[in-house]
Amino acid sequence: FYLSESFFTAFTSAAAVHIGTSQVPSMLGLKVPRFAGVFKIIYGYEAIFSNITDLVWAALIIAVITCIVIQLTKDCINERFKHKLPAPIPIELFVVVVATR
Repeated sequence: FYLSESFFTAFTSAAAVHIGTSQVPSMLGLKVPRFAGVFKIIYGYEAIFSNITDLVWAALIIAVITCIVIQLTKDCINERFKHKLPAPIPIELFVVVVATR
């Protein structure tokens, strides 16, 4: 049974869009209803854009800072010191632990 590389690429990209879409309301601090069905991503973004005036700036700033810290750790620290580190720094785990304390 063979599945092509393009199939896996498309499936992975669709999963990333789905997961990213589910995280956007939390990153913006918005309360939006959950949708089910074929057009749930479209309905979700419609609800996000219709409630964008209720944006919680603190949530957005924390989300942006967190994304920057994760990206800098992955690109700068892990790449620069990968020959000295036995394993990459699990910054995602650290962020979750610190954020949920």
